[in-house]
Amino acid sequence: MSTRISPARSAAFVLFLLVAPISLPAQAGSPPATLEERMGAFLRVVGEGARDSIAAYFPRRGDWLWVHRNLERPKNAPAAGAWRFRGDETPRAMSEGGPLCWSFDQLRGDVGPYEGALGSRAIITRKRWRRVGDTRFVPPGESARSPAYVEWRLEDGEWVVSGMGDEQIYQRPREPVRYEVTRDRRARPDNGVYAAGAEWHVNNEPIAYNGHYYVKYGLPRSLAAHEIERVGTLEGVAVHAEAGSEWFEVLYVAVGPGSYHPYQGSGSHRCR
Repeated sequence: MSTRISPARSAAFVLFLLVAPISLPAQAGSPPATLEERMGAFLRVVGEGARDSIAAYFPRRGDWLWVHRNLERPKNAPAAGAWRFRGDETPRAMSEGGPLCWSFDQLRGDVGPYEGALGSRAIITRKRWRRVGDTRFVPPGESARSPAYVEWRLEDGEWVVSGMGDEQIYQRPREPVRYEVTRDRRARPDNGVYAAGAEWHVNNEPIAYNGHYYVKYGLPRSLAAHEIERVGTLEGVAVHAEAGSEWFEVLYVAVGPGSYHPYQGSGSHRCR
C-alpha cells in the first residue's frame, strides 16, 4: 500500500532532494535520445489528461516517489510531503479522491488548479523540459532544485517514472456538489426555461459539469446564438459553453432570452 513518509522525515527528505547534487549512475545501453523522447511523450500524454495512459508510464513493480509542496496553506497543514507508491497503486492514486488526483487535473482558468501541478505544467509548457542529471528533467528555465521534476529508471528495458515532484496551492476539502449538469448537446440554445428564479442560481450554489466545479461570477451578459453552443441541462435550464471550445473554462447559464450568467471553472470535484 502507499506510504506517506512521516512529517519530520518528509521535510528533511524533501530538502535533501532539492539541494543534493543530481548525479545518478548512467543506464547502460540506453542512448540519451531514447530517454528524452520518452519524457516528451509522457508530457504530451499528461497534457491530454487520459489517466490510464499516464499510468502506463509508471512502474509495474517496485516503488516510485512523489514529492509535493503545499503553498498558501493553513498553519496545521504540512508544508511538504513525500509519498511512496507501489507500481500497482498508481491508477488508484490518480483517481477520484486519490492523493495524485490534483497533480493530473486538467481544468484551466483563473481559479483552477495552480500552475505548479504537474498536469498544469504539461499544458502550459511548450518547450522541451531540461535534463539536469542522468535521469531527471525540470521545466525549461528552472534550476536543478526545481520542485517540479520527473525522474526515470529502466524497467525491463523501458523507461518508467521513478519519481516526480510538483507544488500546489493548498486545497481545502469541499462539500459534495448538489447540482450536476446533465450533458446534452442536442437541444437548441434557447429552450425557454431560465435560471433566473432557480434556487441554485439565486443562492449562488456551485454547479458541476463532467467532474468539475463551476461557480457563478460577474453579471449576466448578452451573447448571440453563434457565440455559444449548448453542452448540458440543469433542472431544465440550458447550459452552454463558448462555441468550438475544447476546454470549458466558463459555462454560460441561460437566465433570460439572449442573456447568460457566466460560471467560472474552479477545479475538479473528483479531486476533493
